[in-house]
Formats: sequence, structure tokens, C-alpha cells
Amino acid sequence: GPLAVSLSERPDASEAGTAPFVVERVVPVPVGIEATVRLTDAAMRHTRAAPGLADEVLRRLPGIVRHRCECDSACGITAELADTESAHLLEHVALELLVRDGFPRTMRGKTEWDFRRDGHGVYRVFLGCENPLAARRALEEAVALLADLSNR
Repeated sequence: GPLAVSLSERPDASEAGTAPFVVERVVPVPVGIEATVRLTDAAMRHTRAAPGLADEVLRRLPGIVRHRCECDSACGITAELADTESAHLLEHVALELLVRDGFPRTMRGKTEWDFRRDGHGVYRVFLGCENPLAARRALEEAVALLADLSNR
């Protein structure tokens, strides 16, 4: 089928209304995928709005502590993820899930937003993985994990 996917169209996404993100579109780009992700809960824009969320992600995916961030933060990845855009946390979770599945730790990701261009709460998440289907699955799994953790 087409590579573009929306979690809200999947039969097992019956709880999409409670998920903090919906993947609206995924397109392959030369060195990975670019996903358009919509934040469905404005209160979840920053990870600081969900105390303990980043800590629980790090508990479940301890390899994230080895991630490096190029967002000009001197505070380290643990502190960065505790107070960042939730879509940025989503990017790191998806990358770590790819590493867990055997992809190289040297992959890169990027989260950008232009609310004037795309609308409020819409993010573009890039995952640099040579296998677009694996990257899409990792992104979907990351959305599901954050949904599970934010509903606790």
C-alpha cells in the first residue's frame, strides 16, 4: 500500500482521541522519512506538562541517554527531554526503537515546526533511516508508547 499513513485510519487506533499525537502523513525522502505529526492535546505541547513522562521513557528505553542533541542545549539529553516539545521526545523515542531493532546508532533525526505554514500543533519529524517501512513502524510505535504513558 501507499507509504502515507494515519494512525487514525488504523483499526487498532480506537484510542486515537486520547493519543497526544496523530501521524497525518509519512513520505520517503532521499535519506529517511519525513512525517507530518499533529499534536491532539495542546496541553501536551511540552514534556514538562507531563511530569515523569521523560523519566518513564528513559526507564523503558535506557539507550536514549546516549543520544546527542544539536538543539543548543547544554543541559544534557535527560534534562532536555524533560523540558522540550513533545514532538522532539517522539523523535528520540522513534530513533531509539530503530536502534533496538538493529539499525545503527549513528542515525539522525530532526523535529521542526512552522505553525504559520502548517497550522498550530503540526510538526515535521525526520527520521534518517534507510528503511522507510521500518522508520514508519518505529514512529507508530513511538506514538503508541507516548499515548500509553500519557494516559496513566
